[in-house]
Amino acid sequence: MKGHEIFVAQTATEMIERGDYLVPYYNGEPRLKKPPLSYWLSIVSHKVFGAQGSTRVTAFEARLPSLTSGILLLVVTFLLGTLAFDDRRVGLVAAAIFATSWSFFLYSRSARPEMLYALFCTAQMLGLVIAVRRASEGRSSTPGAVLAWLAMAGALLAKGPQFPVFLLAGVSLALWIRLPRLSLRRTLHPVLGIALVSLVLPYFVYLTIQTDGAVSLWVEQLVQDNPTPLWLRPLSLYYPQTVLLSLTPWLVPLGLAVVHCWKRRHPNALMLAFGILVSLVFLSFVGKLRQHYVMPFIPLCAVLAAWASVALHDRARQDANAQRLMKWLVISQATLVGCLLLTAGWFSQRENPVSGLPMWHEALPWLLAGGLFMGFAYVFVSRRRTWTFCALVGSLLSAEAAISIAGLDIKRYWATAEEFTAQVAQRVPADKPLVFQGVHSAVLIYYGHRRQLKLRLVDWIAANGSENLPLLVCRRKCRLKGYDLEGRVLLKQRELGQKRYMILFEPSHVRLHSPMPSPDN
Repeated sequence: MKGHEIFVAQTATEMIERGDYLVPYYNGEPRLKKPPLSYWLSIVSHKVFGAQGSTRVTAFEARLPSLTSGILLLVVTFLLGTLAFDDRRVGLVAAAIFATSWSFFLYSRSARPEMLYALFCTAQMLGLVIAVRRASEGRSSTPGAVLAWLAMAGALLAKGPQFPVFLLAGVSLALWIRLPRLSLRRTLHPVLGIALVSLVLPYFVYLTIQTDGAVSLWVEQLVQDNPTPLWLRPLSLYYPQTVLLSLTPWLVPLGLAVVHCWKRRHPNALMLAFGILVSLVFLSFVGKLRQHYVMPFIPLCAVLAAWASVALHDRARQDANAQRLMKWLVISQATLVGCLLLTAGWFSQRENPVSGLPMWHEALPWLLAGGLFMGFAYVFVSRRRTWTFCALVGSLLSAEAAISIAGLDIKRYWATAEEFTAQVAQRVPADKPLVFQGVHSAVLIYYGHRRQLKLRLVDWIAANGSENLPLLVCRRKCRLKGYDLEGRVLLKQRELGQKRYMILFEPSHVRLHSPMPSPDN
């Protein structure tokens, strides 16, 4: 597990150990940066699948909520595409595009709350589409509004109110522009929404009572200060690029969707598009740049891409120009998938960071299967377009299987750090002081079974003096205020393919000019 995954697993573990399921704790201190739903679901997963008598939430137990959310999100994406455009094919294609996108592959197998958050945000959009559809038909929009507001309450517990508010603002703007005859008050039922969302507010009031500084911390998370001037932040175009990366490799249908939305201006398509655009506008001004921030509207992008692709498919049956356009678009998309297969093949020649063994022999069968599907795609490109799409999906699934089974997506730092930390835990008792520099604390806390881990050597010296220095975990060199520390290396772990080492170091002096012994010696 990587750092943010460990935050979820470790926080759930400490909540179980403390017997307090309301106030999240991490490393012995309240953790209020994220709402608690992912911790609660991890605890439930542990209660069902965990070992008898164990309080430790494992990687599988922490990741199971994201996997379940991903499966449910595919169903919600299918329903959204089907109901928004009255075409079951749009829902099926949208679910297939999203299921084989990079963002789904990355976050449905991660303990982070991104997939859970995306599930609630997409369910909110589904509820809004149902409400508008029923209102346009002269029926009560209450069922759709209830679904939308309940999903918004769930999103508030999953990660926060930002994206549900962005999506609601985008939908309201689209309705005001394209369907002014519909009353927003009668369609969206804001009073009912406030009542439903308020059901989760008592929990946050409880947190403010039980912990100090909760409100200031939440405000800091929302504001996210950044040295870049506010008006210059959108010029980086970081989040529009991140959307393209997240929907990789389905970039051709996404580009087609932009043109199709502009020409057709379908009311439901505008609702989805305005939800995405408003979110991008607000995101462009935030301080932190994070790839996972765009995850909640990637399913909406998949729906729009599916709608445009199905429409072009129907036109290609009667229009020769549309048929030629679709043929070239499919060839372009197949080329992107082929580049992905080649990239995976190139990565497969590297060594596994833990075992040191080559990874190509595990990845090769899946890459060959992906290449076979690509061959089918080119064969069917001019005649059987449905088979072409199925072949592209099969090729992507093969590529993802190669990445997952062969371990091509393993980050070398996290893989080697986990193994190194396990060795440190065997050598250093949990009650013995340990500080670190240049190493992510989450690894030592979770895999090393540490508690109240001191973050910096200078903090230790300020509190305890320079005598009886604790053991130090660092990378490559152990330094203090520009000086190398003198001492001896107790344990070292090299990251394969890189000139860096993780070291368990026993310092003997605080500030010396003499260099530290090289880990090679």
